[in-house]
Amino acid sequence: MVVFQSSDSIVNSAHPVSEEIAIELAALAAISEMLLLDVVNVKDHSSEYKSYLPEEYRKTSKVDKRIDQARLKFVEQIRNEIENVNQSDPAYHETIQRKATKKYIDKCRSLKTFGYRFYLVKEKMKNKNKLVPVLLGINKDGIVTADAVTKEVTKEFHLFQIKHHFCTEASFHISLPGYQAEDYVVQTSEGKQIVKLLEGYIEIHLQKVRFDAN
Repeated sequence: MVVFQSSDSIVNSAHPVSEEIAIELAALAAISEMLLLDVVNVKDHSSEYKSYLPEEYRKTSKVDKRIDQARLKFVEQIRNEIENVNQSDPAYHETIQRKATKKYIDKCRSLKTFGYRFYLVKEKMKNKNKLVPVLLGINKDGIVTADAVTKEVTKEFHLFQIKHHFCTEASFHISLPGYQAEDYVVQTSEGKQIVKLLEGYIEIHLQKVRFDAN
Protein backbone atom coordinates (compact mmCIF):
# COMPACT_ATOMS: atom_id res chain seq x y z
CA MET A 1 0.00 0.00 0.00
CA VAL A 2 2.80 2.42 0.94
CA VAL A 3 4.67 1.85 -2.34
CA PHE A 4 1.53 2.56 -4.41
CA GLN A 5 0.93 5.80 -2.48
CA SER A 6 4.56 6.82 -2.92
CA SER A 7 4.51 5.92 -6.63
CA ASP A 8 1.31 7.90 -7.25
CA SER A 9 2.75 10.90 -5.40
CA ILE A 10 5.91 10.80 -7.54
CA VAL A 11 4.12 10.32 -10.88
CA ASN A 12 1.52 13.00 -10.09
CA SER A 13 4.25 15.41 -8.87
CA ALA A 14 2.57 15.72 -5.46
CA HIS A 15 5.97 14.67 -4.09
CA PRO A 16 8.46 16.70 -6.18
CA VAL A 17 11.78 14.99 -6.96
CA SER A 18 14.76 15.83 -9.14
CA GLU A 19 15.16 14.25 -12.58
CA GLU A 20 17.98 12.02 -11.34
CA ILE A 21 15.93 10.70 -8.41
CA ALA A 22 12.87 10.24 -10.66
CA ILE A 23 14.93 8.08 -13.02
CA GLU A 24 16.22 5.92 -10.17
CA LEU A 25 12.69 5.47 -8.81
CA ALA A 26 11.39 4.56 -12.27
CA ALA A 27 14.12 1.94 -12.55
CA LEU A 28 13.18 0.41 -9.19
CA ALA A 29 9.49 0.46 -10.18
CA ALA A 30 10.33 -1.46 -13.38
CA ILE A 31 11.98 -4.15 -11.25
CA SER A 32 9.30 -4.20 -8.57
CA GLU A 33 6.23 -4.10 -10.81
CA MET A 34 7.44 -5.58 -14.13
CA LEU A 35 10.14 -7.89 -12.78
CA LEU A 36 12.53 -6.84 -15.54
CA LEU A 37 15.81 -8.42 -14.51
CA ASP A 38 17.72 -9.03 -17.72
CA VAL A 39 18.98 -7.03 -20.70
CA VAL A 40 16.01 -5.93 -22.82
CA ASN A 41 15.29 -3.90 -25.93
CA VAL A 42 14.70 -0.45 -24.46
CA LYS A 43 12.28 0.53 -27.22
CA ASP A 44 9.99 -2.35 -26.23
CA HIS A 45 9.59 -0.90 -22.75
CA SER A 46 10.02 2.82 -23.37
CA SER A 47 6.36 3.78 -22.75
CA GLU A 48 6.23 1.66 -19.58
CA TYR A 49 9.44 3.19 -18.26
CA LYS A 50 8.17 6.72 -18.90
CA SER A 51 4.85 5.96 -17.18
CA TYR A 52 6.76 5.76 -13.88
CA LEU A 53 8.07 9.32 -14.34
CA PRO A 54 6.46 12.66 -13.49
CA GLU A 55 5.06 14.27 -16.64
CA GLU A 56 7.75 16.99 -16.70
CA TYR A 57 10.54 14.44 -17.31
CA ARG A 58 8.89 12.15 -19.87
CA LYS A 59 10.10 14.13 -22.90
CA THR A 60 13.72 14.34 -21.72
CA SER A 61 16.07 13.04 -24.40
CA LYS A 62 17.02 9.36 -23.97
CA VAL A 63 15.35 9.20 -20.56
CA ASP A 64 14.18 5.63 -21.26
CA LYS A 65 17.79 4.53 -21.82
CA ARG A 66 18.87 6.19 -18.57
CA ILE A 67 16.09 4.35 -16.71
CA ASP A 68 17.21 1.07 -18.24
CA GLN A 69 20.83 1.67 -17.24
CA ALA A 70 19.73 2.45 -13.68
CA ARG A 71 17.53 -0.67 -13.69
CA LEU A 72 20.44 -2.93 -14.61
CA LYS A 73 22.58 -1.27 -11.93
CA PHE A 74 19.95 -1.94 -9.27
CA VAL A 75 19.40 -5.52 -10.46
CA GLU A 76 23.12 -6.22 -10.08
CA GLN A 77 23.16 -4.55 -6.67
CA ILE A 78 20.19 -6.56 -5.43
CA ARG A 79 21.54 -9.83 -6.80
CA ASN A 80 24.78 -9.21 -4.90
CA GLU A 81 22.76 -8.58 -1.73
CA ILE A 82 20.93 -11.93 -2.04
CA GLU A 83 23.77 -14.04 -3.43
CA ASN A 84 23.02 -16.64 -0.76
CA VAL A 85 19.57 -17.25 -2.34
CA ASN A 86 19.64 -19.91 -5.06
CA GLN A 87 18.36 -18.59 -8.42
CA SER A 88 16.37 -21.80 -8.88
CA ASP A 89 14.56 -21.15 -5.61
CA PRO A 90 10.89 -20.21 -6.30
CA ALA A 91 11.31 -17.33 -3.86
CA TYR A 92 14.26 -15.82 -5.75
CA HIS A 93 12.26 -13.48 -7.99
CA GLU A 94 9.92 -12.59 -5.14
CA THR A 95 12.93 -11.64 -3.02
CA ILE A 96 14.23 -9.35 -5.77
CA GLN A 97 10.83 -7.67 -6.08
CA ARG A 98 10.62 -7.18 -2.33
CA LYS A 99 14.13 -5.70 -2.22
CA ALA A 100 13.37 -3.31 -5.09
CA THR A 101 10.13 -2.22 -3.41
CA LYS A 102 11.96 -1.54 -0.14
CA LYS A 103 14.64 0.47 -1.94
CA TYR A 104 11.90 2.52 -3.63
CA ILE A 105 10.19 3.32 -0.33
CA ASP A 106 13.46 4.01 1.48
CA LYS A 107 14.62 6.38 -1.25
CA CYS A 108 11.33 8.31 -1.12
CA ARG A 109 11.43 8.57 2.67
CA SER A 110 15.06 9.74 2.67
CA LEU A 111 14.23 12.84 0.61
CA LYS A 112 13.84 16.17 2.39
CA THR A 113 10.61 16.74 0.47
CA PHE A 114 8.96 13.56 1.78
CA GLY A 115 5.73 13.99 3.74
CA TYR A 116 5.01 17.58 2.69
CA ARG A 117 1.96 18.95 0.89
CA PHE A 118 3.32 21.20 -1.84
CA TYR A 119 1.94 24.30 -3.53
CA LEU A 120 3.40 26.04 -6.56
CA VAL A 121 3.82 29.70 -5.57
CA LYS A 122 5.90 32.71 -6.61
CA GLU A 123 8.66 34.23 -4.50
CA LYS A 124 10.45 37.56 -4.92
CA MET A 125 14.11 37.19 -5.86
CA LYS A 126 16.56 38.70 -3.37
CA ASN A 127 17.56 42.25 -4.30
CA LYS A 128 15.48 42.05 -7.48
CA ASN A 129 11.96 43.11 -8.33
CA LYS A 130 11.20 39.79 -9.98
CA LEU A 131 8.99 36.85 -9.01
CA VAL A 132 10.12 33.28 -9.60
CA PRO A 133 8.17 30.02 -9.15
CA VAL A 134 9.01 27.97 -6.06
CA LEU A 135 7.46 24.97 -4.33
CA LEU A 136 6.09 25.66 -0.85
CA GLY A 137 5.69 22.55 1.31
CA ILE A 138 3.87 22.17 4.63
CA ASN A 139 3.81 19.29 7.11
CA LYS A 140 3.54 18.70 10.86
CA ASP A 141 7.07 20.04 11.46
CA GLY A 142 6.81 23.30 9.54
CA ILE A 143 7.40 24.78 6.10
CA VAL A 144 10.01 24.19 3.40
CA THR A 145 10.57 25.77 0.03
CA ALA A 146 12.13 23.94 -2.90
CA ASP A 147 13.52 25.05 -6.23
CA ALA A 148 10.80 24.53 -8.84
CA VAL A 149 13.33 23.06 -11.31
CA THR A 150 15.87 21.08 -9.27
CA LYS A 151 13.41 20.26 -6.44
CA GLU A 152 16.18 20.91 -3.91
CA VAL A 153 15.08 22.36 -0.57
CA THR A 154 16.12 26.00 -0.29
CA LYS A 155 14.51 27.15 2.98
CA GLU A 156 13.23 25.50 6.14
CA PHE A 157 10.99 27.11 8.76
CA HIS A 158 10.16 25.04 11.84
CA LEU A 159 6.67 25.28 13.27
CA PHE A 160 7.94 26.86 16.52
CA GLN A 161 9.63 29.65 14.51
CA ILE A 162 6.36 30.83 12.98
CA LYS A 163 4.82 33.49 15.24
CA HIS A 164 2.18 34.87 12.92
CA HIS A 165 0.67 33.98 9.56
CA PHE A 166 -2.10 35.22 7.30
CA CYS A 167 -3.19 35.30 3.69
CA THR A 168 -4.83 37.65 1.23
CA GLU A 169 -6.53 36.67 -2.00
CA ALA A 170 -3.18 36.85 -3.77
CA SER A 171 -0.55 36.08 -1.13
CA PHE A 172 0.56 34.09 1.93
CA HIS A 173 2.63 35.65 4.75
CA ILE A 174 4.51 34.29 7.77
CA SER A 175 6.36 36.22 10.48
CA LEU A 176 9.52 34.77 12.01
CA PRO A 177 10.72 37.24 14.66
CA GLY A 178 14.14 36.34 16.01
CA TYR A 179 14.91 34.26 12.93
CA GLN A 180 14.21 36.57 10.02
CA ALA A 181 13.80 40.36 10.03
CA GLU A 182 11.17 40.56 7.29
CA ASP A 183 8.03 38.53 6.78
CA TYR A 184 8.34 35.68 4.31
CA VAL A 185 5.81 36.37 1.56
CA VAL A 186 4.80 34.41 -1.52
CA GLN A 187 2.31 35.14 -4.26
CA THR A 188 -0.44 32.53 -4.49
CA SER A 189 -4.16 32.17 -5.04
CA GLU A 190 -4.22 29.19 -2.65
CA GLY A 191 -3.55 31.17 0.52
CA LYS A 192 -6.71 29.98 2.28
CA GLN A 193 -5.86 26.31 1.72
CA ILE A 194 -2.28 26.89 2.92
CA VAL A 195 -3.45 28.69 6.06
CA LYS A 196 -6.04 26.00 6.83
CA LEU A 197 -3.44 23.23 6.51
CA LEU A 198 -0.84 25.11 8.57
CA GLU A 199 -3.35 25.94 11.34
CA GLY A 200 -4.34 22.28 11.53
CA TYR A 201 -0.73 21.30 12.22
CA ILE A 202 -0.31 24.15 14.72
CA GLU A 203 -3.41 22.96 16.60
CA ILE A 204 -2.07 19.40 16.73
CA HIS A 205 1.22 20.77 18.10
CA LEU A 206 -0.58 22.86 20.74
CA GLN A 207 -2.70 19.89 21.81
CA LYS A 208 0.45 17.85 22.29
CA VAL A 209 2.03 20.63 24.36
CA ARG A 210 -1.06 20.86 26.55
CA PHE A 211 -1.19 17.09 26.97
CA ASP A 212 2.49 16.92 27.96
CA ALA A 213 1.97 19.74 30.48
CA ASN A 214 -0.80 17.85 32.31
